[in-house]
Amino acid sequence: LLRDVRARRLAGIIIGPELPVILDDPVFDSANIPRVIFPSPMPLPGHITVELGGSESFFDRALEYLAAQHRTRIALLAVSGIEQERVNYYEKRAREYGMHAPPHWIQAVDPGVCPSWASNLTQLLFHGSGQDRPDGFIISDDNLVEHACSGLVRAGVTVPDEATVVAHENFPALKPSVLDIARLGYDVHAALETCVDMINRKNRKEPVPECVCIPAQFEWELEQKAV
Repeated sequence: LLRDVRARRLAGIIIGPELPVILDDPVFDSANIPRVIFPSPMPLPGHITVELGGSESFFDRALEYLAAQHRTRIALLAVSGIEQERVNYYEKRAREYGMHAPPHWIQAVDPGVCPSWASNLTQLLFHGSGQDRPDGFIISDDNLVEHACSGLVRAGVTVPDEATVVAHENFPALKPSVLDIARLGYDVHAALETCVDMINRKNRKEPVPECVCIPAQFEWELEQKAV
């Protein structure tokens, strides 16, 4: 990579979220090659960042959809390590919709260690009945979708009659589900096209924003766009 940079063989570089130490090499600055970080963990001086809409965009769209389905008791299954500020934002937005989203209905699983535990945890979340049972369910990571849906089946929850499910996806790679769920997430093709577009614009000496945000979209919105 350093040889290619020194020889100016590259139009630009797209960098993953785990920034390699090699980027500290001064050759990158001296070569003045456009660099795009995707998905961006945080802004970095001298780089263009392309962000997936984040928890705010995802939770806004998910709760908006559940409210339209007249769901008022909402459970959330997230990944362990979710920042408290994101949980606070979710709880704030749920309150604004007049929803009941108590802390014990907010649970998390580490998808990299043993995502299958999402099944057991989902069964526990839906163990109650009547007002003690959620009627809306947000699964905020695509790696938990299959196991969480298995938990709903084992808990005897009829979807979408008894509960409406909004599940995260990175389109177009859909995770399998036996249930009728609403898939909400980010178009990775569009994100990568945006990265390349930012590099091309930078090379043409056109104005380029420091950060571009890819919004969360439902599956049917992407299908309509494709048509």
